[in-house]
Amino acid sequence: MASMQLRIVSLLIGFCLVATPLAAQHVRVNGQTTFAAPVGAPAGTAAAPSYAFASDPDTGVFNPFANYLGITTGAVHVANVNSVGLEVDTTKSIGWSNVAAGNSPVTSLFSDASDTLALRRGTNPQNFRVYRTFTDASNGEWLQLEGNYAGAGFGIIAKGNGTGATGSPFYFGTDTNQGLSIRTNNSEAISVQAGGYLTWRSFVFTNLGTFPNGSMMYCSDCTFANPCASGGTGAWAKRINGAWRCD
Repeated sequence: MASMQLRIVSLLIGFCLVATPLAAQHVRVNGQTTFAAPVGAPAGTAAAPSYAFASDPDTGVFNPFANYLGITTGAVHVANVNSVGLEVDTTKSIGWSNVAAGNSPVTSLFSDASDTLALRRGTNPQNFRVYRTFTDASNGEWLQLEGNYAGAGFGIIAKGNGTGATGSPFYFGTDTNQGLSIRTNNSEAISVQAGGYLTWRSFVFTNLGTFPNGSMMYCSDCTFANPCASGGTGAWAKRINGAWRCD
């Protein structure tokens, strides 16, 4: 009799477990456990991610589209991971900081516009380095784009220190049959043509103006004389002792 009662209780327990809808089940695990099959979860949303934290339910991962893994923090969708790689939202950035301390980034990369990558951090000037050699922070050689060179403006400087500083030359130009131009105020000032010769922006005599001593420019209608004068077919104008000479 006791054996029959035990069988009836066992059948009732099995029926209840099978009959209970799966959606109503909850699995609570204290410690580590393993599953023999994939764990299915709803797609979730940025505000309610599929996998989150008990104390922070709007931070975690979810499935925004097929074959995409979305990352959300504070209910804000910040990035996706797919078969191509990592995609960051255009309004967000990739920054570097002391993450263990929760500090603000010391520098960040932004997408300012389509096809435009920006290195910035508020009003702080930024630098970008391309290394030729690197041993450690005290030994290396690099080319540096500076956002505030000598406190005066932008600069591209070859730098180095320690055993890695070999004094390599700094090359600037093109490897194709094309010219190279230097522009100021949105106008071409000096050009190196593909044949290797220089061309300069020209001025007429009346536009020579007052420039610092040591200035030199091509005057297209100057005569070859000292001081410069108009009516000629062109000459180099040089500013010396506060006057223009074309001899």
